[in-house]
Amino acid sequence: MLKKLSYVKLAIDIAAAFTFALLFNHRIFGGMTFHEVAGLAIYTAFITHILLNLQWVKKVTLRLFDRKLPGRTRICYIINVVLLVLFTLIVIGGIVTSKSLFPNLNLGNEMWFKVSHKAFSYLILIIVGVHLGLNWQWVVNIIKNIFAIKSVKTPLLIAARAAVIALLLFGGYQIYSTNYFSKLQSLAMIFNPTQQQMAPMGQGRPQMSSGQVATGDSQAMPGRPQAGMGREKSDSNVLGTIASYTGIMSVFAIATYYPDKLGRRRRAGDMACELE
Repeated sequence: MLKKLSYVKLAIDIAAAFTFALLFNHRIFGGMTFHEVAGLAIYTAFITHILLNLQWVKKVTLRLFDRKLPGRTRICYIINVVLLVLFTLIVIGGIVTSKSLFPNLNLGNEMWFKVSHKAFSYLILIIVGVHLGLNWQWVVNIIKNIFAIKSVKTPLLIAARAAVIALLLFGGYQIYSTNYFSKLQSLAMIFNPTQQQMAPMGQGRPQMSSGQVATGDSQAMPGRPQAGMGREKSDSNVLGTIASYTGIMSVFAIATYYPDKLGRRRRAGDMACELE
């Protein structure tokens, strides 16, 4: 039963990760309707992920302030809480600035929600990567069960290490080619309203002043790149978009996995970050 549950969880996580990557290209599958529907679907998948791990959540919550609780377990718990908060804020921002499913809500300062929607989305790539890195051994164990792998032979180990190096190089290039870190600078705008053109509540969608960073809104004029997009890919290549943003996530996953692996060798008794 637990094995089947793990397979379901892994399938949901993979589908959600690939779909989330697609949301960074607003031309995929026709534009904003897909973006908004898929965004809500991912949020639903994330809530499902939490519910499937409810036993772990309850166990750790009850012991959260127990000094005997391993630090790694507490970190995993905090990361899940951060993901829940960020995903919720992203969904709220998407609903407030919706152009397809909820086009006329006018619930507040749309510029702030636009900026936060984009900034938190890019930040989540890091958090999801860290989450994946902390849980990678769980993923490996499931793959071993699926393919009945009892021991890892040398050729497979060499291939795995080569794949890690290739992912680091590819992901690093994607970070550079998409100007990823420059997009994270918009996080400062969330907490500094003077950097934005604040629109009074209910007065429609504000225009950005010259030189401001675009929020990633898909309503840019056809054929004209949005301000601040830099070298970000604007085509509708599905596989290319998935590869680009999962590549970015993989860099942070690898950067988390190997230090965590070394740490786990020195510790005993850590609770898994997933229900196994």
